[in-house]
Order: sequence, then structure tokens, then C-alpha cells
Amino acid sequence: MHTISGKTPKYARGFSIVELMVAMTLSLILLAGVLSVLYSSKLTYMENERTARIQENARGAMEFLLRDLRASGYRGCSQGIVASDYRNALANPTSLINDFRNPVQGFESTGGGVWSPDPAAAGVVNAGSLDPGSDVVVIRSYRPGNLIGRVNADMTTGTGTLSVDKANNSSWGTNTRFVLSDCDLISVFAATPINNTATTTDLARPVSAGSNLTTDIGRFNAGALVTPVVTAQYFIQDTDLAPGPANYRPSLFRSINGAAPEELVEGVEILQARYGIDDAGEVTTIDQYVTADAVPDWNRVVAVNLGMLIRSPEETGTDVDPATYDVLGTVVGPFNDRRQRTLLTTTITLRNRTK
Repeated sequence: MHTISGKTPKYARGFSIVELMVAMTLSLILLAGVLSVLYSSKLTYMENERTARIQENARGAMEFLLRDLRASGYRGCSQGIVASDYRNALANPTSLINDFRNPVQGFESTGGGVWSPDPAAAGVVNAGSLDPGSDVVVIRSYRPGNLIGRVNADMTTGTGTLSVDKANNSSWGTNTRFVLSDCDLISVFAATPINNTATTTDLARPVSAGSNLTTDIGRFNAGALVTPVVTAQYFIQDTDLAPGPANYRPSLFRSINGAAPEELVEGVEILQARYGIDDAGEVTTIDQYVTADAVPDWNRVVAVNLGMLIRSPEETGTDVDPATYDVLGTVVGPFNDRRQRTLLTTTITLRNRTK
């Protein structure tokens, strides 16, 4: 028989209070280090994501405008055509939507919610909700990717049937505006309706409000190019309906042919434009860059200088933005919020306007 001793064997002993406290302290130190690394990694990830988001929004916003500007003033092969051979059959041919003689048009923000000229009087969409510090840019152009067609039979008169290859028109909708051109004549008109047959499409040109002023578009022969064109309005607008600067969420919007505007890119805070004009009207050189209210003739514009201020969607961190930004002569800031911002400027030549 074994005698039961009052002492606990060494192999059966546990941690003492001191040992347990030391172990817990070391574990907490290691855990704190791990959490610090995780937190630092999270902040770095969020910072990189925020920077990438701003850069992505900046590239996207600028690309929308540049794509339309590059194709603005499209006239087919009628590059050097004289004014007498340019016909606009659209109703209200000098209106904001239908004035395809001028490739671009702008409205200069003069501060305090005032623009020159007045966008509301000109018919700018949502003119009462525009960002008070940003310009409005209107671009009339061919949209890359839209299908084009060619006249497949000689027209006997300027009011004759316009028959176009059917294979090229699957994306044409009712009241689409077209530029019809060869190397001698150019005409702009609206087709309502578009009548499809088995092999061709007949573009009807009725005289009606909002459509055409006349059905006479000039006589074109087979092979003349039929190209759909649009008028795009670009502006900055608040996407948050709640009033007050704390809820202000600016975005770049676009309206096509006067339709309801669509939000393109969030975080576009300021849009400014300057227009390069040829004083003599030869459309060969740029003599000066001016604001929209100083353009003497929109048909003399051969380049556009764009400036945008892009901000991050949300506030982060603790540092505020104390900087001021010069957006093509319009100085804004400091904003003193916790958002990141980037400033972009670029100049684009209107390829269809230079000789």
C-alpha cells in the first residue's frame, strides 16, 4: 500500500498566478502587434482603393467628354464645304439640340448660380439644378460605335425617298437625327418614322413640330453617307435630394438630344471649359482661349480646354483638405473636409473642324 502524501508532485503542478499574468501579458502584446499590423494594412488598402477610385472616376469622366469632342462637327467627307452647300432641314435649326452647324457650345458659370449665356433660356436640361460653380458643355457629334449606312439608289429630287442599306441600321430609333453627306453637299434631318423593308430602310421626313422644317434635303446619289448624330449636354448636378452642403454629392451628368439626364461619374465636383478660337475664321490656328461668354462665333472654335476637380466619394481619416485649386482660372477651396481631391486638365482639338 502507498502512503498518501499532502504534497502535490511536480508533474501535477499548474501555473502560478505570476506565471499566468506574464503569459497573458506576452499574449496581449503579441495580439496588439498583430492587430496593429492588420489595422495598418486595412488603412493602406482603403487609401489605395480610394486613390484608385478617384483616378478611375477622373479617367472615366474625362473620357466621356473627349470621345464626343473628338467626333464633334462630323460632316462626312464634306470637310471644306462652303456654307451655301450646308442644309439643316430640322425644325428650329438654331436651337440647342438642332444647331449642327456649330460643333460645340458652352455656358460659363460666373458664380452665384449665374451663367452667361443663360442655360435655361437656351433649353439646357435641368437648368434649375445645375452646380452653381461649374460650366455646361454641349457637344454635337457622331457617336463612335453607332452604325452608319449608305444611300443605295440615286435620289431624283431633294424630297425623294431616301433608301439606305438595311444591314447598317439596326440601332436607329424613331426621330433619329442624321447627317447625310457626300463631297459636295451636306444635309441634316430627322427620320420619323424609319420604315424597314426586306432589303432596305426608307427614312421618312415628315414636316412636323419637333421633327423637320422641310422635307427637301437636297439630291444625293447612291453611295452618300448616312450617319446618326446626337447633341450631348454635359453638366454637374447634385445627386442627393436632401438640402444643405453636408449632403452635397456632385456627379457628372449627360443628356442626349434633350432626354432625361443620366448620371455618368460620381465625385466630379467642378467642370470648367475654355474654347480655342480662330479670330480670322480660317479654322486653321488657335489665336486665343476664351470662356463661353466671350466666344464671338461658335463656328470658329477649333479646340476645347477642359478642367475637372474630382473628389473621393466619402470622408476618411482625420486630416482635412486645406488646399485651393485653380481649375482653368476658377479658384475653389479650401474645402476643409476629409476628402481627397485630384485636378485634371486637358486640351482636345476638334478634328473635324481643323483643315
